Parts: sequence; C-alpha cells; structure tokens
Amino acid sequence: MQPRVDHLLEAGEVAALIEACRAAFDITWDCEVTLEANPESVSVDTLRAYRDAGVNRLSFGVQSFREPELRRLTRLHDQLEALARRLEERALAVREAALGTAHEVEETITLRVRRLEARAMLLRAKARTTRAVTAASKEEFDRAEEYLEDATELLRTARATLGEDHVYDRLFDAVKDSLRSASHAVRVHAENVREKIETVLADTDRLVGRLEADEQRDSERTMQQEEEDLRAAA
Repeated sequence: MQPRVDHLLEAGEVAALIEACRAAFDITWDCEVTLEANPESVSVDTLRAYRDAGVNRLSFGVQSFREPELRRLTRLHDQLEALARRLEERALAVREAALGTAHEVEETITLRVRRLEARAMLLRAKARTTRAVTAASKEEFDRAEEYLEDATELLRTARATLGEDHVYDRLFDAVKDSLRSASHAVRVHAENVREKIETVLADTDRLVGRLEADEQRDSERTMQQEEEDLRAAA
C-alpha cells in the first residue's frame, strides 16, 4: 500500500493522517508514504518535518523538463486566465440581454473551459508517456508500466472532463488503444516497445493539436463577436 499525502498539509496534520491510516488499516510500518510537492514551495526545514512525520518518499510536481512542452503548458494557463476574464466581461455585456442569450453564452464558455482543462490533462499524460519511453529504453519496465498507468488515468480524467462533448471521441479512442497496446508491450518486454510507446505520443499529439486548433478558432470567433457588439452599441 502506498498512501499519498499533499504538501499543503502541515507536518503535524500529515503525522495525524498517517497515524489514522495505520489505526484504520492493516499497514506495515515500513510501507511507502509519498508526499506530493512542488519544488518551489518546500524548504529543507519543511522536508525534515515531513520526514519526521513519517513521509519516506517525495513526488515532485514537475510536469516536464522539455522546453516545448513547458511552453505549451504556459500558453494553456494563459488561455485559461484570458478566458476567465472574457467570461466576466461577457457576463457584464449580456446582463441586460435576454435570459436565453445569456444561457447560450454561458454554455459556450463552459464548453471551452472544459476543453482547455482536458487539454491540460492530456499534456500531463504526454509528459508521463515521454518518461515511459526513457524508462523502457533503459529496460526499467516496471517504471515504464507505472508511467503508462498514470497516462491512462489522466486520459480517462480528460475524457470525463468533457462530459457530453463527444466531438473528440474517435481521437480519444485512438490514444486509449495505443496506450493499451504499449502497456502490453512493456509487460512482455517486447522488442518494439519503444515504437509502441511513441505511437501513444503521436496519437496524443493529434488529439491535443485538434483541441488547440478548435480553441484558436473559437477564440477568434469570440473576438469577432465582441467587436460586432461594440459597433452595435456605439
């Protein structure tokens, strides 16, 4: 069993949580207790306190060390912030409009936010898959399988985030199938394991690219509509 705790908890809270788990479940005293942490938000003193509380493994939240992926994540965060600002502006603009129009605007923006969130999950899945390639190349198959399991769970979360939005189902199915094939190749130590995992990366890129292109299109349409609204109000 591998209990995971979050670094936002104080060391005393972590210790109490670990003790509660030991009291409620049959956990060995040498089990792995993982702390999720961001590199920029912990110090030597806090890490020592967590260690004294019972934490014996760290998982730092670095999504990727690849500059292109970091740029894409940064752009995604910027788009989410811009969309949030636009939501507020549009809400003010339609305050006097009919309820039906306001509801339509809300639904459109909600859909875009869900797609942006799904894209963020997919980029995290791609980062995990990239690590799986490296691990498999070193014949660290257990670690590669763990990374692919993480990627599969992130893919599942991304799809669930979209809810009733089925526009991308075919692309999601392609990534799911390639992940299943890559995981099997890792388990049997297949000779073409690297090729199988790289297929996952290619399929994920196609899905992320489609989401990015659609967001760019929707953003341009929104800006055009805002310009038309301003001209109409002038």
